[in-house]
Amino acid sequence: MVFAGLSYRRGRALALLLGVLLAATGFTVLTGATQTARLQVSGAVAEHARGAYEILVRPSGSRTALERDRGLVRPNFLAGQYGGIEVDQWRRVQRLPGVEVAAPIAMLGYGFSWTTVSIDVTDSVDRSKSRQLIQVRPLWQADSGLTNVEDPLTNLVYVTTQPLAWPSEPVTVGTAADTAYTDGTRKHTEVQCFDQWWMVGPPYERQSDGRWLPLCPNVTYTQGVQRRAQSVHAQLNADGSFTVDGARTDRLRATVLVPLPMLVAGIDPAAEAELVGLDRAIVAGRYLKPDEKALPFAAPECCAMSGRPMPPVLVAAAPNVDDRVAVRTEQVALGDRIVAGRTFGRVAELERLPTIPGTSRTSAAVAAVTGYDPRLWDGAHSGTGMPIGTELLRQIGPVDYDEGPGGVLAVRTGTPAVRGWGTGQFDAVPMLATDTGFRPVRAVPRAEVLGALVDPVVVGVFDRDRLTTGDGLAGASLETYLPVSAQAGDARTAALLGGQPLRPDTNPGGYLATSPSVLVALDTILPGRTAPAPISAIRVRVAGLHGFDAVSREKVRQTAEDIAAATGLDVDIVYGSSLAPQTVALPPGSYGRPALTLAEPWSRKGVAVALIEAADRKSVVLFGLILLVCVLFVGNAVAAAVRERRRELAVLACLGWSRGRLAALVAGEAGAIALLAGLVAVPAALGVGRLAGIAVPLRQALLAVPVALALALVAAAIPVARAARAHPAGAVHPAVAAPGRRAGRRRGLAGLAAANLRRMPGRTALGVLALAVGVAGTTMVAAVTWVFHGTATGTLLGDAVSLRVRPVDTLAVAATVLLGLAAVGDVLYLGVRDRAAELATLRATGWSRAATARLIAYEAAGIGLLGALLGAGGGLLGAAWFAGSLPAALPWTALAVGGAAVVLAVLASLVPALLQQRAPMSIILAEE
Repeated sequence: MVFAGLSYRRGRALALLLGVLLAATGFTVLTGATQTARLQVSGAVAEHARGAYEILVRPSGSRTALERDRGLVRPNFLAGQYGGIEVDQWRRVQRLPGVEVAAPIAMLGYGFSWTTVSIDVTDSVDRSKSRQLIQVRPLWQADSGLTNVEDPLTNLVYVTTQPLAWPSEPVTVGTAADTAYTDGTRKHTEVQCFDQWWMVGPPYERQSDGRWLPLCPNVTYTQGVQRRAQSVHAQLNADGSFTVDGARTDRLRATVLVPLPMLVAGIDPAAEAELVGLDRAIVAGRYLKPDEKALPFAAPECCAMSGRPMPPVLVAAAPNVDDRVAVRTEQVALGDRIVAGRTFGRVAELERLPTIPGTSRTSAAVAAVTGYDPRLWDGAHSGTGMPIGTELLRQIGPVDYDEGPGGVLAVRTGTPAVRGWGTGQFDAVPMLATDTGFRPVRAVPRAEVLGALVDPVVVGVFDRDRLTTGDGLAGASLETYLPVSAQAGDARTAALLGGQPLRPDTNPGGYLATSPSVLVALDTILPGRTAPAPISAIRVRVAGLHGFDAVSREKVRQTAEDIAAATGLDVDIVYGSSLAPQTVALPPGSYGRPALTLAEPWSRKGVAVALIEAADRKSVVLFGLILLVCVLFVGNAVAAAVRERRRELAVLACLGWSRGRLAALVAGEAGAIALLAGLVAVPAALGVGRLAGIAVPLRQALLAVPVALALALVAAAIPVARAARAHPAGAVHPAVAAPGRRAGRRRGLAGLAAANLRRMPGRTALGVLALAVGVAGTTMVAAVTWVFHGTATGTLLGDAVSLRVRPVDTLAVAATVLLGLAAVGDVLYLGVRDRAAELATLRATGWSRAATARLIAYEAAGIGLLGALLGAGGGLLGAAWFAGSLPAALPWTALAVGGAAVVLAVLASLVPALLQQRAPMSIILAEE
């Protein structure tokens, strides 16, 4: 009986078969895609969730209110944090179970060094003069050229046709009373040029009377303090070339001294080697020893520091500053003044001489401060190697913010760094330190930080690019080594910066602080320390972690809890964190830089956990939507089959069939079709998955069979119950309800369409619900996307994961919407078929084909409007549950989706309308 009925109604059986096949195949493929997406999320999180360390330990009370409120760790969190953790607390952290590495860092302050840049000034030379003095003023640039300031201090270039002589052998303080010079004679090595300061190996000029007189530079020291000034002495040869420092050259270049504040930090060499592979990043010299001791100061007996301890240090291979220099030159009205032989105040007189009008030139070239010479100590004389002054250590404070509209962080301005600079013997003040300050600066005497230690000696050079610092997607910013920068936060700032990030400059009080460039072993500085708690932070790596599973997360949580209990310090879990740009409003500077909007990478904690939880909820949402829309689609198909057999079932009831037998007949037919559809869906799911690039394993594809049976039986439950209640009178009742007595006259097509929808309440409700699922699904997937770009908004890890998941979202939404529209089209088709006689009568009484088509379109619009309203409301409620809040833009999204659903529902009515118009009107009326 079951198979006979199916063969007799092949059309409806085929429609039901296709419906179940589509539902089973779609559900199998989409669930496979969703599971694949979830595995991609989990895999991506596990791959990127672990940075160089999992726990950050800072002094108690150092976590700012902004960090607490937003769940963030600020960048440059070490800048402004000088001490606060005791050595004993660090040792306690080391001994805790579960701690693999506990790497301390002690910020000490900015020491001082310098480098030079040279700029061509050949075109400023007047070759008709036998002696000339050229005034050179540096033009300092920073912030991608937005900051521009002319240096008030003067550099001098002296050019003479008289013979010059330079030392022909290395000279150092106190090594010899005289030295061999390039003219073949020996001359006095040390000359007291000014202010009780001796210059070693100055050049000599031969005078017209045959005497050789020393050439002291322009004033580079005042009262024993170095100035931001430099001088060049050149011999103009008969062939037009120059001799500088004993070497011939065709071009004359002015030398500009660039002061370089260098941040000094204390580390544990063994911990850093294990944490980031610092020992493998050495490109010159050697690594620091685990128990590195200070070395005795080796210098002539004339020096008061002789024999005092020098700390061995590592320096970075290159600075990370955005300073650039151009120069403006002018000829000085030298007259018949003699430059050679001047000392003391007579040297300073040269700087005060007037310039010659009309000789001003600005160099077209701009020299970038890209490097310095990290010379190594030779192991003997302390005068060798890169000089790093630590007489005064400049310690900076943190940046303060005001929180503005939209969460924008407005930076507070302070006083220029120069006001807290202090006076150090070798510490020339950077010109940019006079710019607007955003951090307080104070000068601390070396003895308060390093005790009896004196200036360090360089024993090794490390390259930041060779460190193991992670992939940049997860973990707190490893500011000990990574170059500091901030990207533009809007199009205007990007244009101002020329598409480049904002980088720090030589102003320690600027917004962006440089990362440490000088590293000293803690064991070197601890014996003479004066501060009881010298350590600024401890970075902790937890042992035994595998990816980002629940066991690993619990290990990290327990270790962090143990550290907090053992030390009382502020503990942040950065395992699973990711860099999250925060919008920062930077006020304008004093030298031309306008206000900027920056996107600064702060670290957001718990991003990986949020992503995994969101992926789990996403799987639940997508599974539920796919299952619901499949049930509705199949249910409508089975219900349509029952409605088509209404008279047959009524006749069987007249013949004495019991309710159970009637129900078994319908359920058996649905089950047989579902079994066949499930068997066909297995290879179909494998093929569709391969074409869509979705991994659908055979085990997953075989689930299509039980899924098809379950879907068909669940969806057929209500139609089967209706079939069991079949009454003999159903053989003569119409398939649709007759108009009510109060129906009255319907004015217009819209009223008639609404009446028709009310005559089929069950069928109308099914179409409305099917479409509502698609609208709700689209709205909720928009909420899912917002979670990945909201709860994990702007985090690098969140962006990487969301890019992998988005195609699955689109596939699921498309499937739910298409199945919903198919259900709407089926509802309209069945309505047209059941009311074929009514529509034929309307045609016979003069209605045009266009009028009947519009009537069907109005019915579709009614279903679409009800479905859109129900789906949008349900989607918004679901979004609020999913995301924990309702994004401001989501109601507009739901409105747009609902409007599109109405339009698509009307388009779905085209097929039923065309079929109705092709129906033979005379035959239908005759049958009626």
